Amino acid sequence: MEFQLEKLTKQNREIEELCKVLLVVVESEAATCTQVSRELFERSSGRRRHKWSR
Repeated sequence: MEFQLEKLTKQNREIEELCKVLLVVVESEAATCTQVSRELFERSSGRRRHKWSR
């Protein structure tokens, strides 16, 4: 029984590590997505920063 518990604890730690890595990946992906969609929105709405310089 004790061995079983140790095995589970080890697995839990591994899963936690994986989750942390996934979280970092997901957060950076989300940031990229937000950036891209913001740029696309600005382009489509015609509100460019250098619009008035022409």
